[in-house]
Amino acid sequence: MSVSAAIDFGFYSDRVRITPLVLLNILMTNGWMVLDGEYKCYLPLGDVDNFDWQRSKIINDKELIEICERKFYNKEIVGLVVTWKDTNIGGELLFFLDGRVSFLLTINRIENAATKLTDFQWYLEKIIPAFLNNDIYIESIECSHMI
Repeated sequence: MSVSAAIDFGFYSDRVRITPLVLLNILMTNGWMVLDGEYKCYLPLGDVDNFDWQRSKIINDKELIEICERKFYNKEIVGLVVTWKDTNIGGELLFFLDGRVSFLLTINRIENAATKLTDFQWYLEKIIPAFLNNDIYIESIECSHMI
């Protein structure tokens, strides 16, 4: 059986203008890497909801950030694959135009051994403190696990 799991976030801040680049920078300086094995995966410019993920071994973080900036200013969904440190645990991070952020837990999803349900606590403990320490607060969190 296939499992689909995701965490959807809503953020707010009185001090910081929240953009995908701000959120991505916070994640990248707090243990998350834009990496899927040996590839960097991202939604290309002009993708317009096709979700035609690109994989590259040669693109660097600066080039990825530039693509994200252009997608944001072109009002496109920004998408990157991120993993936690050297664990190869993570998934697709999507920044939507309405400010909502979805983290699709597709890479080596952590589950509770007893229940076989997604261990959302593992992910939240690695995401929430990074944002709170940067004056970005959680307005809403929705965790979903579907079989």
